[in-house]
Amino acid sequence: MPGMLRPSFLNLHCRIFSLIMLAALGCTMTLKPSVVSGASPSGRSSGTRSGARIFSIQLTTNLHATPTVPIMRRGRSREQRHTRSFQNTLQAQKTSGGPEKKDLDILIAASKAERLAHLESQAMQALKYTVENYEHPVFTCALIAGDMVILELLHRMDYLSTGKVQVMFVDTFYLFGETIEFMRETEERYDFKANWFHAKEFNNKAELEAAHGVDFWKEDLKLYDSICKVEPYWRGLETLQADAVINGRRRDHGFDRAFLDLYEHESGADKINPLAYFTFEDVWDYIKAENVAYHPLHDKGYPSIGDAKDTVPVPKSRWFEYAGERLGRFNGLTNDDGSTKTECGIHFPQTEEENEDVEKVGSSDEKKGGGLTIEVM
Repeated sequence: MPGMLRPSFLNLHCRIFSLIMLAALGCTMTLKPSVVSGASPSGRSSGTRSGARIFSIQLTTNLHATPTVPIMRRGRSREQRHTRSFQNTLQAQKTSGGPEKKDLDILIAASKAERLAHLESQAMQALKYTVENYEHPVFTCALIAGDMVILELLHRMDYLSTGKVQVMFVDTFYLFGETIEFMRETEERYDFKANWFHAKEFNNKAELEAAHGVDFWKEDLKLYDSICKVEPYWRGLETLQADAVINGRRRDHGFDRAFLDLYEHESGADKINPLAYFTFEDVWDYIKAENVAYHPLHDKGYPSIGDAKDTVPVPKSRWFEYAGERLGRFNGLTNDDGSTKTECGIHFPQTEEENEDVEKVGSSDEKKGGGLTIEVM
């Protein structure tokens, strides 16, 4: 009849009103949209237009919860719906006195746990994909915090002791003594043998410095990188016939790595970055939650560990800033263009297109120390 609600709509309004009253007593409701085909399970017409969106209401009773009424009307944008829901929640908290701090702490802890579970699953999927789709995956390990998370996952997935993933370790001859000792301990802990590589034609630092000078790493930074890092790295990958390189790079390491994805296709060997979407805080939350062993120098103020000659401690208050993990690396070192050194020369653009993009950024007047750099072998 014109001007009157049909019984189905009237019934729906009554139900919604009842649910609102229940919500005021401590129940929580959520509306879930779904799409119907126009027929009911019995085969009869549902009376709803094919492909139309309908809403089902789920009711959860919690007499101790802060009363909220997150019913969303159709026709509003997502931003408007979230704003309205947030305003309703704030109003309800004002009425009830608001949640206690301990309740918020519980929510924060639960949110972090959920995030870590997702990141862990994502990383393990990347590792599983790598093992199943490449013949010779290699993990280039430097024993920094993120690397220890990857080692823990590889061990848990039984990829280390079985040799399904080879571990490669580059000894620059300038590493901390604690790093060498910790690698030995890690090999024993996870039951694997790392593949060690160092400068070609030299057996130790004394031989290297006899040939190039004690301070050659200061006088010719590119030569040092080439001899002690870049050449052993690529020789190691070639020796191990690597067709996939697993590494611990992350987006929050700094601008150089800000757009990393889990997988990078490159000539020679693809790069797998299982921790790409972790933050440094996530890494340490995971280490603590899973009781993962970590480098002893972290307890002495080093957020990241590289060569002893140019790695310094950093105040803990700065560790979790953007790019904070690498603040203590390459201390006092600069590139030829005057920018702060942030890479050792191993991770640099591979294609002409990538090099062109880097050169455009590198030539910007706004570029400051710590920006993108190019290492030439």
